[in-house]
Amino acid sequence: MTRKTFIAMCALLLASAAASVIFYPAFPEEYASHWNMAGEVDDTMPKSTGALFMPGIMLVLLGLYALIPRIDPLKENLEKFRRAYDLLWLALFSFFAYVHALTLFWNLGGRFSFVRFLTPAFAVLWYVIGVVLARSRRNWFVGIRTPWTLASDDVWNDTHAFGAKLFKATAVVSLLGVFLPAPYVFWFIVAPVLLTSLATVLYSYLAWRRRAKR
Repeated sequence: MTRKTFIAMCALLLASAAASVIFYPAFPEEYASHWNMAGEVDDTMPKSTGALFMPGIMLVLLGLYALIPRIDPLKENLEKFRRAYDLLWLALFSFFAYVHALTLFWNLGGRFSFVRFLTPAFAVLWYVIGVVLARSRRNWFVGIRTPWTLASDDVWNDTHAFGAKLFKATAVVSLLGVFLPAPYVFWFIVAPVLLTSLATVLYSYLAWRRRAKR
């Protein structure tokens, strides 16, 4: 699984970089790089930077994917959910490759609601995170890492079971944003995941307090 994941990630990186190189002459000098909540471009960068910006991020992520299992003090736990760990990184890589493809298409003259096209990708990412949280074991890099979850396997497991359900629900809520006007889509992407993140942190503290009183 790990070897296949690494090969898939390399393929996505190379495909993204190759697309930038192939279409580079057709890009405008001011490369659209950021969109506001209404789906309008509100920032640009030189095309020499913009065209390779996302592949650069993917290259860094590829390095982190390989490095983390080697430096985590609890790497034996990480190996216990290695398939889920690989799934998370493959989902992240696919997400960035998809965003890169949308950005390339826009800079080649395509026009569409950027935020609306991002919504399904975010929904899939939130759902995958929910799947990974349900299978995770205590480690220092992946999961809901608070002082209370890192201090106890029981608190970690309770919190991640709770967080897994919330992130899967967040994915469903985010997907509903596809049917809303562009200015409101953003809030269906960001607000639910912020609330879910805060809820899981609070839950981890309460779970720790509950077990400390026993």
